[in-house]
Amino acid sequence: MNIGLNNFSLSLLAVSLNMIIRSCLPLVTLVFQQVLGPCFPDLASKVRVSEVTFMVAGVLFAALATLAKSHGAHNNESDVACAVNLILASVFGSVLKPALNPVDTIFYMAIPCAIFLLPASLWVLHPVDWPNFGDISDAQVLKKVMELSPSTVMWVVLSGVIAAGYNVLQYTVVQKLSASHAAFAGNFNKAVP
Repeated sequence: MNIGLNNFSLSLLAVSLNMIIRSCLPLVTLVFQQVLGPCFPDLASKVRVSEVTFMVAGVLFAALATLAKSHGAHNNESDVACAVNLILASVFGSVLKPALNPVDTIFYMAIPCAIFLLPASLWVLHPVDWPNFGDISDAQVLKKVMELSPSTVMWVVLSGVIAAGYNVLQYTVVQKLSASHAAFAGNFNKAVP
């Protein structure tokens, strides 16, 4: 759901605006982590006032930048899905018996994610910036790319391998520290335009 909502928001918003909105993730993750803490005792983490202060300040500045850029457009759904994604990675590494390491978590989640996103990729239409094309599905985009440049699919597969590596790194941070730490650390790549 996180990947699907993030991709959907990228089709509707500028990348810079999407990154500003997603920079609110650490605070959303911390809130979800504290709310779900009583259900999963291993998930709760000690909250420091300085961390929360910086997170709130970051969210306020992100909100200010978002308002200045889009006059009020906001996409909280993607932040919530990403926060739940990080918390689930933490739960999988601590609550399950036996616990799943980051690599297991990635590959056990791959098939459900693919099944969840398959109907949307086949039937949901979205605009593309190609001449003489209206709204088309992701499957139609893939078909056209295969016609025009079959070697491009190699780059798609390579980006999938790199994304899996990034997720293993991210889930390692989640399981070694906490979900809110991983969300905070993930904001550094969003700070560079």
